[in-house]
Amino acid sequence: MCGALVLALCGIGAGAADLQDNADLAPTSELSRAAASSSARIQQIGLANRAAIEQSGERLYALIRQSGAAEEAAIVQDGEDLSAQIVQGGYANRARIDQQGNDNQAVIRQLGAYNDARIEQVGDGFRGSITQFGNHQNMQVRQYR
Repeated sequence: MCGALVLALCGIGAGAADLQDNADLAPTSELSRAAASSSARIQQIGLANRAAIEQSGERLYALIRQSGAAEEAAIVQDGEDLSAQIVQGGYANRARIDQQGNDNQAVIRQLGAYNDARIEQVGDGFRGSITQFGNHQNMQVRQYR
């Protein structure tokens, strides 16, 4: 039911008959194409920010962009081509990206205040990157295979 709501909001119709015949699970269906080209996005501007994204498989991508105040963020992905990005702004920054496997990538940029960051990737292509500018900074990148 929740999946039908999400599909309806994305402009993809999912009627009851459609759900009964499982044609929507075929590799060429609109549902499978939508899942294969995943994306997620959170953009915030001010005050007591927080965010989170959790994904699981296929192409994936995620972005969290915050701007000012008590920020925090997270992104957890799982497998396939992945990517991720957190861009913050100013004040109580934090961030986190965990990935799992396949072609990875990640980016965290922060600007100023109490900073903190973390990227942890587990297998395959990796990359990484953290850029912090001012204040209490802290950093961590771990990659393993």
